[in-house]
Amino acid sequence: MLLLLLNDMLDMIFATLLIGSLNGSNRGALANIARDKRAHIMFGDQRLTTLYADFAFVQCNLHRLRLRITWGVDLLHAPVWHGHLHQASTVGG
Repeated sequence: MLLLLLNDMLDMIFATLLIGSLNGSNRGALANIARDKRAHIMFGDQRLTTLYADFAFVQCNLHRLRLRITWGVDLLHAPVWHGHLHQASTVGG
């Protein structure tokens, strides 16, 4: 939260300096700083998006693997768990 407040304060300071500066070189330097700041934020945003996409891919694969293992264990234990049903169905017939 503090980082967001500092970011907003820097934006306001840059905007104030940019508006108040009559010198063309100062205005150009401030504009370059603001542009570099935006580029840095966009780079970080794209990097985080990529990292979260990779994390989601791994998470989905692990979830899928867990479901397959659970299904396999259930399939192996089905005769043990439901053996009494199989015996009851064959005794009367």
